[in-house]
Amino acid sequence: MKVTITPAAPPTSKPYPKLMIDTKDGDIFFMKTKSIGTLIYSTRECAIIGESFAWDTSTFEDFEGSITLSN
Repeated sequence: MKVTITPAAPPTSKPYPKLMIDTKDGDIFFMKTKSIGTLIYSTRECAIIGESFAWDTSTFEDFEGSITLSN
């Protein structure tokens, strides 16, 4: 029997600007720099969509997926 294992490649960080997700609560941000970005989606009722701020990104990771914005 032959077994071949191919480990997954470690994720590579995308350059800014990019979409990021807060792994703590699922909020999604459009980040201009490492700490400056705009909240574009939140699961929390008290969140203000469109709020730009210097965010604590210690629990953020690159968002893999797509988002559609429309009026």
